Amino acid sequence: MDFFNETILLDHLRDALRSCEGVVKKNQGWNFRCNICGDSEKSKKKRRGWLFKNKRDIWIFNCFNSCGSMGALSWLKRYFPDIYREYLCEVLRKNKVKREKSAETFDARELIEDD
Repeated sequence: MDFFNETILLDHLRDALRSCEGVVKKNQGWNFRCNICGDSEKSKKKRRGWLFKNKRDIWIFNCFNSCGSMGALSWLKRYFPDIYREYLCEVLRKNKVKREKSAETFDARELIEDD
């Protein structure tokens, strides 16, 4: 089963970005004040957080202030767990997953392992 759907992912990434400051849409993705490190205390104009597609067409989160880099889904899962669960539920509904429970009552938390 495929748990990746780019159209749905982009909708949920936009939801997550609404809680970040200074979001600017760029050709290659979004640039914003990093929600992990908070960027510079001196300058509110600095935006070191990025969401972009890499050369292999995979969405990546990266902070150029040494917070690191991770896949966009990992970023959602770690810092926006509610949005991540919504993403999983929507993908499961879209893929018409047949389980003992109906898709409407399926709880995506069953799929998420605690870190």
